[in-house]
Amino acid sequence: MNYQDDDAPVPGAKTHLYHVADWNDANNGFTPMSQFKEYSVDWNVYGTDSETFRQLAETLAGYISRDNLKSQADHITDSTGLAVFNGLSRGLYLVTVDAYDGDSLTCKPSATLVVLPSDSGSMDVTLQPKTECSPRETPPPTPPTEKKVKKKVTKVWKNDTEANRPSKVIVQLLQDGKVYKEAELNADNDWTYEWSDLPAGHEYRIVEKTVAEHYTVLVDRETDETIITNTYNPPPNPPKKKTPPPSTPPSRTPPAETGSNVTTAAACAIGLSGAGLAVLRVRRKHKSNN
Repeated sequence: MNYQDDDAPVPGAKTHLYHVADWNDANNGFTPMSQFKEYSVDWNVYGTDSETFRQLAETLAGYISRDNLKSQADHITDSTGLAVFNGLSRGLYLVTVDAYDGDSLTCKPSATLVVLPSDSGSMDVTLQPKTECSPRETPPPTPPTEKKVKKKVTKVWKNDTEANRPSKVIVQLLQDGKVYKEAELNADNDWTYEWSDLPAGHEYRIVEKTVAEHYTVLVDRETDETIITNTYNPPPNPPKKKTPPPSTPPSRTPPAETGSNVTTAAACAIGLSGAGLAVLRVRRKHKSNN
């Protein structure tokens, strides 16, 4: 990983590597690792656009921060801004960089997803995470008034109707990785909420506390506003139940035997006498329900 602000290396930044998913058996998608299985995200991201990858990285980074998930490896960038992770197997990885507070520069945290092997088949990949850095402010001679910030969250629904949608969702505001506040989003507040007068100097993220059944979640964070998108994935249609046959078959009244019937039966008996007895077994086929 090459961590830079424009062309200037950022040394001393703390980086973390998470193995979030393995390739599935068909090698056309991903199966989450055990500590990521509980999160309602769409893992069918192979071949999708970079924007979806960016939002999935932000979504996972929020849950990692809140739930204090264990990383596979940790490194600090060297004097050239490099951090190297060796001996990795095939799969989907997330690389996060902590907020950086240097002598002359401050940077916000970042998260980047990477697939191994790459599209070219290489297991050696160089990442250059997106950075949001700014020059460090020189303290004024007199103490300034305490700065305040605000954070806004908006819920977006996709591929659903109001009949499928839950009546409310709870979102959590994280301050430096800890749950700081919660808010309810619903139709009455247009599925949006804003926290104001928050103390500055902290890192804030917003996550959805619990995702409704049959929905997946993606988080898009831009400066002071976070958009949380829930996409409805309808369950597969249950198989139709077969009506079982009646336990007692309907009675059949045998036709009266006439002279013609007797003659025909006798002829059939004579025809079968030289060939032996043929028995036809009819097997009822059952169709298994999956």
